[in-house]
Amino acid sequence: MSAKTRNAGLTRANEELRREIDEHAAADRALRESETRFRMLAENICQVFWMSTPGVNRMIYVSPAYEKIWGRPLAKVMDDPLAWTESIHPEDRPRVMQELRTHEQGRYEVEYRIIRPDGSVRWIYDRGFPVLDDQGGLTHMTGIAEDVTERKAAEEMRRLRDLAAHLQSAREEERKRIAREIHDELGQVLTGLKLEVGWAERQVLAEPARVHERLAKLLEIIDGATESLRKITTALRPDALDAGLVNAVRWQVVEFERLTSIPCSLELPEGDLQWDTEHSTAMFRILQEALTNVARHAEARSVRVSLREEPGALILEVADSGCGITRDQVASSRSFGLLGMQERARLAGGTVFFTGRPGEGTTVVTRLPR
Repeated sequence: MSAKTRNAGLTRANEELRREIDEHAAADRALRESETRFRMLAENICQVFWMSTPGVNRMIYVSPAYEKIWGRPLAKVMDDPLAWTESIHPEDRPRVMQELRTHEQGRYEVEYRIIRPDGSVRWIYDRGFPVLDDQGGLTHMTGIAEDVTERKAAEEMRRLRDLAAHLQSAREEERKRIAREIHDELGQVLTGLKLEVGWAERQVLAEPARVHERLAKLLEIIDGATESLRKITTALRPDALDAGLVNAVRWQVVEFERLTSIPCSLELPEGDLQWDTEHSTAMFRILQEALTNVARHAEARSVRVSLREEPGALILEVADSGCGITRDQVASSRSFGLLGMQERARLAGGTVFFTGRPGEGTTVVTRLPR
């Protein structure tokens, strides 16, 4: 091979090497520029941008907005990947920790409250998205945690206004229904009684045997009127409530199973619970509404009702195996049944949370403080 040929080959090799070096340099610059743009974006948005391993075993990145929203040092959450959960409101923590179990499967979306060091409470909407490798395996989770306190307050105000209007309408409808039942059932019975007593008064001496027979029929009519009155008063306030909350819950579940033929499992404490009338009534009405929602919307195959007492709190859980409530349904200002349950719990100082997944059913957890 001539010197000229060797030189030409070396020249081509050098050119190839320079091209590769230039391409790597360009790729490196593009990567650095991309990282710079990412950091500028992540560090200047109001939301917390985060990246972690599945199951939050290690935090890879958390944006500085964490310190502003949580009011706690960023370094701590980078050292301890679950440090952020320490701020979660005690009532919300079990639900969030349950949701974290789905984090390992690449699903994560939850709304919860945090308590800042100054004692203020903020609402957080936190959702994660999977990062997959070339084979489709889950390698990381990335997501955004957003402070939605103001939005929640505005939504709550709107929902309460809608609920107040709905309750006013429902109250009028209930009054009309009760008036109609009293008029149709008790009114007719009393009119019949008046006519029969008038006839008996006129015939008591002339036809004592027939009067005796008619009086026996009057007793049957009175029994019917008594039963009608019992049904009306039970609809307004079940007698079972006077026997204690545990007995009232048991009665309501048995009635639900009888009317709907949906199998129910029941978990109750032994004996009765010593809770005041206001809290017991609120919990019972929430149970009624939850079961009504199951019957109307859930298409459930079974229902589980659990009532238990924890230190300083009463917990009611109603879980069905139906179609599963959606986040949009929970947030809708037209979901008056859910709004009514939340407002009833709020007036008693408690909370109601709804969780569900399509095809996996819905769980309603009510917590009332002593």
